[in-house]
Amino acid sequence: MNTFLPPQRKVPAAQMKKIYDTVRALHCEAPKEFLPLCIAGQKIGFLHGAHAAYISHLDKRIQVGRDAIHIKMEGGNGAALTSFFKEINEHLVSAKVLEVLHGSEMASVGQENSHAPLFQMYRYAFSFWGIPLLAVHLNGWQKKGEARYMWAARRSLEAKVHPGTLDHLVCGAVVHGLGVAENLYKEAKEEAGMARALSSQAHPVGLVSCALVEHRSFKRFVPFMYDLQLPTSFRPANEDGALSEFFLLRVASFLEAPELLAQFKPTCRLVIVSFLIRHGYLTPDAPYYIPIVQCLSRAL
Repeated sequence: MNTFLPPQRKVPAAQMKKIYDTVRALHCEAPKEFLPLCIAGQKIGFLHGAHAAYISHLDKRIQVGRDAIHIKMEGGNGAALTSFFKEINEHLVSAKVLEVLHGSEMASVGQENSHAPLFQMYRYAFSFWGIPLLAVHLNGWQKKGEARYMWAARRSLEAKVHPGTLDHLVCGAVVHGLGVAENLYKEAKEEAGMARALSSQAHPVGLVSCALVEHRSFKRFVPFMYDLQLPTSFRPANEDGALSEFFLLRVASFLEAPELLAQFKPTCRLVIVSFLIRHGYLTPDAPYYIPIVQCLSRAL
């Protein structure tokens, strides 16, 4: 683990306010036009009212009320729910109500509330249903002299989601069938060409939550965060075509120009701010420190 702290610095209140506004904007409450999605009395997601009206005609087990949507399945177990949502989502795609913006891998639903997931669903459908999607994010950083640098990547212009946006060195959804750490090792190899011998040295440092509204979707994410101090000789190499370039950013630049955060994907912004806190760049004496920390640790 890290045994040193960077030089303490006083961050102006105006800069801290920008960081706080960035974090707060990514912790939205579900707007009133979204209805809670419930299974067996458990709220698992949120669906836009227009989408609720459409799916109400697809299956009699979908019961849309004034205040919530209930999936009624007699003795519905995980396998039955997985099959049910697979059929519904494939219909939504064929009807062009739902667009496949991510891969068709399965991811677990409900795992954020317990060890055992409720069922599995195509990862591309999570935002449509307002269900939290688990992810992994790696802060890959280096120390040069007294300064710290973080590796960043730019997403391909051909990417269906956030084309050309800045991204973490390694990040991706936690897909079904692999543990969180195994997902990290897989993504590290695909996105940065990182050997398992190196990625397995990453330290798990907690998680954050993210919730925002985009295009009639209430998007919710739970990124598991990892830190890894990389050797100065490390050079990333993308293998899956998702990233177009890599570069090093001085960590202090996020304090000097907080607007730099807005150039990153939403979840990355939160993970970077958490890094700034854990590595001593933002200290308890700084303005807005408490509300920033409270936002980062807010439950979905």
